[in-house]
Amino acid sequence: ICPAFKNAYKARFKQDPDAYAVSFYDQMNLIVDAMKKVNSTDAAKVGAEIYKTNYKGVSGVYAYDAKGN
Repeated sequence: ICPAFKNAYKARFKQDPDAYAVSFYDQMNLIVDAMKKVNSTDAAKVGAEIYKTNYKGVSGVYAYDAKGN
């Protein structure tokens, strides 16, 4: 886990992050970023934007191909 993320998490929640914390944080930020880009919470619009997005998160870069992989 990225030391900066771990320290910020521990400061806020008073415990170490679990194995899923970084992935959850990155995926939530990917979704929020897509919502902001399309200025909507409509699932179809947000989903379409996610497929077009390359998102750099704490644990790496997230990108999806045309098949959703």
